[in-house]
Amino acid sequence: MTSDSTAVGKAGILVLLGTALGMLSSFIFRITLSNNISKSAFGTVILFLSLINIIAIPTVFGLREGIVKYLSNSDLASKERDSIITFSLVIVTTSSLIVALIGIVFADNISVWLFDNTDTTIVYILLASLPIYGLNKLFKGILRGFMSSKNFIKHSKIVEPLSLLTIAIPLSYLSSKTDWIVLGVFFSYVITLMYGIFITIRSGWSPGLNIDFNYGLLSFSFPLMISSSVFILLSQFDKVAIGYYMSSEFIGIYEVAVTIAMLLGLFRTGFGFLLYPKITELISIGNEKKISKIYNNSTKWILALTTPAFVAICIRPHFLIRAFGEHYSVGTIRELLIILGFGLFINAVVGPNGEALLGFGKSKTIMVYNIISVVINLFLNVILIPIYGLQGAAFASMVGYLSMNILKSGDLLLNHEIKILSIKSIIMGLSGAVITIYISNFVPVYNELYFNISSAVLLYIVCFITEIVILWAQGGITSDDVELINSTVSDIINAVGVFKFI
Repeated sequence: MTSDSTAVGKAGILVLLGTALGMLSSFIFRITLSNNISKSAFGTVILFLSLINIIAIPTVFGLREGIVKYLSNSDLASKERDSIITFSLVIVTTSSLIVALIGIVFADNISVWLFDNTDTTIVYILLASLPIYGLNKLFKGILRGFMSSKNFIKHSKIVEPLSLLTIAIPLSYLSSKTDWIVLGVFFSYVITLMYGIFITIRSGWSPGLNIDFNYGLLSFSFPLMISSSVFILLSQFDKVAIGYYMSSEFIGIYEVAVTIAMLLGLFRTGFGFLLYPKITELISIGNEKKISKIYNNSTKWILALTTPAFVAICIRPHFLIRAFGEHYSVGTIRELLIILGFGLFINAVVGPNGEALLGFGKSKTIMVYNIISVVINLFLNVILIPIYGLQGAAFASMVGYLSMNILKSGDLLLNHEIKILSIKSIIMGLSGAVITIYISNFVPVYNELYFNISSAVLLYIVCFITEIVILWAQGGITSDDVELINSTVSDIINAVGVFKFI
């Protein structure tokens, strides 16, 4: 019989593969753009993507997260499920259109203030993209609430990034004008939305509305509008502030470091995908005692897989940085990468603490924690960027991630007796990192691309193997781990089914 811990891990493997594909597509998108267009134009495109993330916060109303809790309830009737989905779609569409109309009124001011340009074309494309982008975010929550790993991957990790690659990138070759590139982004959103509607209908949804029931969903989700904004603001506001205080060219430089550092979230996403709905399910059947075990098992493997990546990125980032073009300085970006990477590393290895708290129904508590973290982040950005530039922005983001995770992880420990990481896991991670850093002193750095790639991969493998040996020596590998490892190969082979769309 498959345990809950193993079920989370097996679903995580599938999502891990999809997330890896999505990250690779995003990486290729940014690398191609950075090599095809100027630093300033690249920064403008990144600013466009950051702004739509931020503006979408009030339009989604936290429903992306709230709908997961409701749809994953095993006692939910089909009519109630249909009503929840329909109600959410109506709310997001209406609020997005209202925000877009307000934006049209101030289009000239937005264009000058943020894009330093009197041409409002890019602003109008941004506002036209808003309703479509908001609905795409909602469909991610819907598919996650169904606990359908394959459908979630198809929509969010395959169709979305690949449509962006196949439309926006060719336009960057045809024209270096940012208007054409962001227009390609708009059409990629349209394709993703069409597929999201298709896959949701195929999963059994039919439009239906029960207003009385859906007020409960809205009251639960509304605090999440603020709560869900924390990661968006932590990862996007710094770019907007850099554009305001410095220029779009510096946004492009900063984005290189951000893109590389974001790779550290790969394994957290994979293992965390099913954890939130699984916790909700366990609570609904009165089996809360299993939650701590599931969480610890997830963070153990997130740490084991993320630590080697963090070490490799800090020690051998050269080939990743140079992939964006020779005009980006390895020294400057490496410094940013270490600062940002530390914050994102901590965010990854403590696990999906926010999702766990949501499983306990603590959306308002999360809102308070996130407000505190965002205020700290915004304050530091405003203070540090004018003085220290990009380093100030990186430090502000790192502090924001740390404060957010200290508050959430502390709540899980104090109020729910869930230890984030075991002592064995911490010893495993530290041992692997220290030994790998020592070995790296004997590996020279050359200008050859293939050598740098090989050395980074080698360091990752050495660190991971060291961690597994240390964990095994401590008796930290459980029967659940053995079951998970034994099923990994077959699950990866079966994951090929993700690409069968029909």
